[in-house]
Amino acid sequence: MPLNCAASIDDVSRGYALQVPFARIQYRSSPAPWCVPGGAPLVVSSGSGNSAPTAVQLGACYAVALFHRTSGAVLIVPVAASLGVAPHELGAVAIVFFWVYAALQLPSGVLADVMGSRRLAIAGCVATGAGALAFGLAGEVWLAVAARALIAAGSAVMFVSMVRHTTANWPAEQVATVIGRSIFVGNLGTIASSAPLALALVFVDWRTLSLVLGATSFAFAIGLWSSGSRANEVRIGRARVRMLVPQIRDVLGNRSNHYGLVILAGLAGSYWAFVGLWALPLLLAKDVPARTAVWSVSIMMACYAVGAPIFGWIADRLKRHAMTLSMACAGAVICWAVLASRLTLTPGTLAVVLFALGFFSSGFHLVFAMVTERNPVEHAGTATSYINIGTFLGAAVIQTIGVAMSNGQVTPACVMPMAIGSVVALAVSATLWPRRTRALATAARALSATR
Repeated sequence: MPLNCAASIDDVSRGYALQVPFARIQYRSSPAPWCVPGGAPLVVSSGSGNSAPTAVQLGACYAVALFHRTSGAVLIVPVAASLGVAPHELGAVAIVFFWVYAALQLPSGVLADVMGSRRLAIAGCVATGAGALAFGLAGEVWLAVAARALIAAGSAVMFVSMVRHTTANWPAEQVATVIGRSIFVGNLGTIASSAPLALALVFVDWRTLSLVLGATSFAFAIGLWSSGSRANEVRIGRARVRMLVPQIRDVLGNRSNHYGLVILAGLAGSYWAFVGLWALPLLLAKDVPARTAVWSVSIMMACYAVGAPIFGWIADRLKRHAMTLSMACAGAVICWAVLASRLTLTPGTLAVVLFALGFFSSGFHLVFAMVTERNPVEHAGTATSYINIGTFLGAAVIQTIGVAMSNGQVTPACVMPMAIGSVVALAVSATLWPRRTRALATAARALSATR
């Protein structure tokens, strides 16, 4: 297969992409002379090659974003009391975050490809910081809603920036491991937004906490700006904006991206639907003490954070991302089947099932590593944000179906849509095995034929 770039095979060894169906074999160096279809050069900002500080900061920014996203359940009571309204009247404060977050997924990916991951993350930190400051100072409900929308807009770009930075600065065989470690750092924010946040509110007012978070986001923006010389930055630049329409068309035309969206909807969507709505009510319905239920959910989130780097390491060691992803889906299916059953389980057994569910559900991040393999590097941001829509779309659909099936009561039947979603994710992930094998074989033959 001819190279889709105006370059000789000698150029390939220095960093050009050899593209084959369902795969991308990348040979990287620092700096890397990236190209786009037709031989047009990308804008590359080359640094010293030490991109770890930027990666750590992006992981910390992602932790703050996840904290904002999952802290609504704990904050709603003190915020309502401070604003002088009933908690149910603040439903818009919680809902607006997820709508804005989901709506900005694809635009954030396009912006990451145009601006570069670091610049977009800086803009996101500024928006998140401004929103947190406004939220802490809000005296009316509509101001609180507007502030949360601004926080959501800034937070929406963090994950895609983190994934795109990893794709541009690490070899393909290490991408899954690095993404897993970054997700571990990010999910520390999820863990902190539950029991630790409730404990902190005993000593600190929620307004003070929001102001501190706002200042922290501005500090991260300054840190990312100062770390710009230490990482390679790959972006298409403003001169290439006219390529965005065909770029989006290419991303939507890649079947692997659609598969990734479905897998995320089934695996990640089920997990977040459970954590956001059903986890505590289901445990309480199964006669688990309230304190035990809260800590069980918190530890499940910790297992979710720990599992991400473990699955990334396993996938990179085996060099079988699709197979490792299927293993994670299979483990999640078993856990969902136990929760959906009417078996009488002790609180300890239920806790073990939840811990395993958090661990196996974390394997969904392998989808992002697989997508970076199956798309050109200049499409990484758009492709990542596109499939990430599946997470929020899946959670919304699964929650809606679960509520309809519950008929006003919390029963194991509420978990059935999540079990079905995980089965679908398992089936779709299994279809990627032969495609990956054929793609690598085709790439190897194409590369050997040019030598």
